[in-house]
Amino acid sequence: MRDNIIFIPARSGSTRVPKKNLQKIGEDTLLSKKIKTCLKANIGKIIVSTNSLKIKKYAEKAGACAPFLRPKIYSTSNATTISAILHYLRFLKKEREVIPKFITLCPVTNPFLKFETIINAYKKIKASKYNSLVAVAEPTDHPFQFVNL
Repeated sequence: MRDNIIFIPARSGSTRVPKKNLQKIGEDTLLSKKIKTCLKANIGKIIVSTNSLKIKKYAEKAGACAPFLRPKIYSTSNATTISAILHYLRFLKKEREVIPKFITLCPVTNPFLKFETIINAYKKIKASKYNSLVAVAEPTDHPFQFVNL
């Protein structure tokens, strides 16, 4: 599927949860869990955008592509995800690669996203006249139940 890529932003330097992307949930790290889910979805090439050589190597070993290290300017705690995506698109243009029609954003911080959800979203956006799609779900528990006062 040359018209779509799955984009996983995974910078190092998380201040609230150190080494967040390589933290384990069960047998898998957040990053490997996300890559496995995206591989199962099989809707396009999986790109991991990171500023860490360790994360880059880990992502490639797990089956994703990490064609570059993201510059510091796009890897700070204030940097936006869109700046990382735009950096990737500029990289493609510079390398004279095909620019995908669709980008499926799959952050590692949503580890329980099902591959079927990714496939369904891709099918919906392809069949629609819209240029973006955001998935939301009603929570089973009210968020205030998790706040300690």
